[in-house]
Amino acid sequence: MVKTTLETADYATPALANEKKAVWGALAMVCLLCVGTFLVASTVTEHQDRMTELVSVSGPVRIGDKIALKNAYNNYLLTMPDGSMKAMGAEHHWNEYEVLAAPNTEADEGSPVEYGQKIVLRSIGNKMYVTAKSNGLLTAREYHGSHLGNVFSFGGGRGAVSIGDHVHIKAMMGYVTAVAAHVRGDSVDANDLQTFKIESPTQLSGYMARTGLSYGDIVTLRNRANEYLSADPRNGWVYLRPENSEIDRWAVLSPADSQGKVRYGDVVYFKSYATGNFLACNLGHGLTANRKGPATFSEIKIVGSNGIVHRGDDLGLWCGSGYVSSDIPGGGVSKANQVHWSAEAQFEISW
Repeated sequence: MVKTTLETADYATPALANEKKAVWGALAMVCLLCVGTFLVASTVTEHQDRMTELVSVSGPVRIGDKIALKNAYNNYLLTMPDGSMKAMGAEHHWNEYEVLAAPNTEADEGSPVEYGQKIVLRSIGNKMYVTAKSNGLLTAREYHGSHLGNVFSFGGGRGAVSIGDHVHIKAMMGYVTAVAAHVRGDSVDANDLQTFKIESPTQLSGYMARTGLSYGDIVTLRNRANEYLSADPRNGWVYLRPENSEIDRWAVLSPADSQGKVRYGDVVYFKSYATGNFLACNLGHGLTANRKGPATFSEIKIVGSNGIVHRGDDLGLWCGSGYVSSDIPGGGVSKANQVHWSAEAQFEISW
C-alpha cells in the first residue's frame, strides 16, 4: 500500500518536514499564550480582590463605633492632649472618636446611627468628650449629660449614616468647621469647609502626621505580632497584649527635664498613662510599672537610628541589662533580656 503524503511527511522531503515543525511550533505558541493569559488574569483578579479587601471598608456607623472625620483638605479632626482641637494629619488615637448615644435617647449599643440623630463624640486620645463652648470653639472636656454643647448630629443625607459618607456635623450653635488653628461649631452655612468624610480609623485616606516625637507625648510600642507593651494596673507587671488604649499608652519624659524633640541615643522615662507608674527594667526579672517615681532601672535609651524619632519608626529600648524583648512566647511578662538589637527587640512607636 502506498502511504499518503501526510503519513510520510517526516520522511518524504525536508520541505514537508519543516512545514510540520512550523505547525507544531505555532500550536505550542498558542498554548503558551493561553496559559500566560490565564496566569495574568488570575494574578490581576487576586490583586483586585486583595485591593478590594483593603479599601472597601463600608457599612453603617453604629453606636459604640470608632470613626475618623476628614475635612476637605484631607486633614483630620484632632483632639490635642490639652483638650484643644484642630485639623491636622492623622495621629495615633488622637484623630479617633467613639460615637455614643446622647442622653435621653432610645438608641442602644450597636444600633445604626441615623442622619439627624442626637449623638455624643468621645475622643479616644484623651478620653474626654467633644464640647461646643458658648464662644463657638470646640474642645474635649469632661462629660456633662445635661450640657447641650455635648450634643451633635450628622447632616447631609437621609437614613442610616455609613462609613464613606460625606456629612455635616451640627452643633448647638451651627455647623462644625475644622482648620489648622482651631475647630468651631458656629457656622451658619454648610459648605465644603463644613463637610467631613467619615472613615474607619484603621483605613485612612488623608494626610498622616510626620512630626517628630516630643517630650511629653503619649506613645504606644507595638511588636511584629501586633501586640503592645502594656502596664497591668492590677499587679504592676508589664506584658505584650492586644491593643487596648486603657493600658498600652506611655508618656515619654526626660530624666533631665529636657524639652523639645526626642532623638535616638536619648535616655528617657516611660510613664504609664493608665497608672501613672514608671516603667522599670529590673535585672534578672520582668519589666514592671509599679512605682510612682522613677527607679534606677527606669532610664531607657532609645536606639535604632540617628536623628529625631518619628512616628512609625522601628526602634529598640536599651535598659542597661539588655534590650527589651518584643517577642515573649506564651504572652508572659516582658523582659530586658536581649543581648543584641534584632527583630526580637524591635517596637514600632506611634502617637
